[in-house]
Amino acid sequence: MLSVPFANHGPRRAEDPLLRGPVTRSRLTGPDTYNWETSAVYSQGWSVPTTREGAAERPATPRASVIVRARDMAPTIGAALHSLRGQTVEAEVVLVDSGSTDGTVEIARGYCDKVLSIAPADFSYGRALNLGVAEASGEICFALSAHRVAPGPRWVQSALEAYEDERVAATAGETHGPDGRVLMGPTTFCLPLPWLATNLDWGLSNTASSWRRSAWESEPFNEGLDACEDKEWMWRVLAAGWSIVADPRLHVPGDHRRQAGWTALYRRVYRERRALAELVDFTPLGAQELAEYWLTEFPYVSAWPRWTRVVSPYRAAELMGRYMGERAGARRRGPGAVPADFFSRTPIWTPPAVPAAELSS
Repeated sequence: MLSVPFANHGPRRAEDPLLRGPVTRSRLTGPDTYNWETSAVYSQGWSVPTTREGAAERPATPRASVIVRARDMAPTIGAALHSLRGQTVEAEVVLVDSGSTDGTVEIARGYCDKVLSIAPADFSYGRALNLGVAEASGEICFALSAHRVAPGPRWVQSALEAYEDERVAATAGETHGPDGRVLMGPTTFCLPLPWLATNLDWGLSNTASSWRRSAWESEPFNEGLDACEDKEWMWRVLAAGWSIVADPRLHVPGDHRRQAGWTALYRRVYRERRALAELVDFTPLGAQELAEYWLTEFPYVSAWPRWTRVVSPYRAAELMGRYMGERAGARRRGPGAVPADFFSRTPIWTPPAVPAAELSS
């Protein structure tokens, strides 16, 4: 079978993080700026369906650890942890709590193998994950938000299948590719991915995700970001020569984003878009584009009439959060930002020749 070549079969040991800013490199040392112009390793290929052939020859299933971040999530933490204890593959469960006072920790102790704490003043999404992974024992680590449940009892098992390919760094529960095409099953992606330049929200989401420990050891999560630590990490591991598997079976709906109300939704979208606009060099949404999008673009399927969706406070929160966040992020952007053409660059690595025998098979 002809396979898509990759730059290497594992991580390039990073000499520096993706971007400037305060980043804890628990196992690495180096400067604080990733030099996109001189980075020498890129991969080639995209949209390769992940096969599930040769089950009898599969290696032993790696042990999994699930990191759950929480603060004052007593109403939902029980359901989240219960869904993990009902998996077809046993997984270690690690809670990282950042100052709960509503009984979250007491509920969690009945489900978790380890309960860790981090001071609210020290919390960031990346720091909580780095702490959890450092204390976990699994070779494959998962993240699940405390307000979500696993999408089914085979969530862990299905994700572990992707790691039979040693080039895979992580899995994402996406139902579409970065170009908008519907995914019919697990699909492997690696650079170049030009569609990411206009679809920065696509890919790894630590609402429900998994990653290989060895990839994390070379590229820990960025602790200096207040949002989008998952996307920034994915871009770094892709640049290091790894691949990502997007699998619709792992998808967890994002309806929780509206459950806290429209003001909380605005703040969340604002933080995310500000982070993305600071990380990547792109033109933020303009006033005219905002108006056109508000009146014509409806990305969510809904039974509500169009006019009610136009005046929805949740839609207003999402669009204004994007507009204001992108403008704020662009003002904070520095010279270390990811260049706009990074995702579509032609790899400078030349793949090895495929043997004639393999081509004819």
